[in-house]
Amino acid sequence: MEAKYVQAIKAGAIGGVIIAACVLINFLVEVIQSRFLALTGIGLVVCCVWILMVIVLVGTGALAVFFAKTTLVKLEEAVIVGAVAGIIAGIIATIMQVIVAIVRPWLVNSYAYNYSSIYNQYSQYGMGNGLGSNLGQSTLGVLGSLCCCGPAFIVIGAVLAAIGAAIYASFKLKLS
Repeated sequence: MEAKYVQAIKAGAIGGVIIAACVLINFLVEVIQSRFLALTGIGLVVCCVWILMVIVLVGTGALAVFFAKTTLVKLEEAVIVGAVAGIIAGIIATIMQVIVAIVRPWLVNSYAYNYSSIYNQYSQYGMGNGLGSNLGQSTLGVLGSLCCCGPAFIVIGAVLAAIGAAIYASFKLKLS
């Protein structure tokens, strides 16, 4: 494997761990909100975390180019290195999202999942609550994470990291 891609993987791992921590912070805020209804203002933290995630993804691409600067000759190479770093970061974030989806139904107050009146109707008779409900919600959460959140993390991560790589390579390394 070429040295520039090894550097991209290293930068992607660093960015991915930070993004995974952001996913975990979002989850912890959700748990706190579901347990303590008086702390509804804490949900604003989630907006700030998403902004942080965007900045980290752009920075991941720039970091990848910084790590691989001795091996890069053209701007296109820098963009590819940044995209690879973004893909790695997206994969790590997806893994964390799947873990969160597994434990979410057991830690978040079940009232957050009672969206439909049908569900509420059956839950008053003892149906729809308990292990079977949590297991089903975990399964749906994992499927949703793998089918929706995962590809979104990977594609958005690649695009934002490529943008960060292009900006860093253009202005700092003067590649064209």
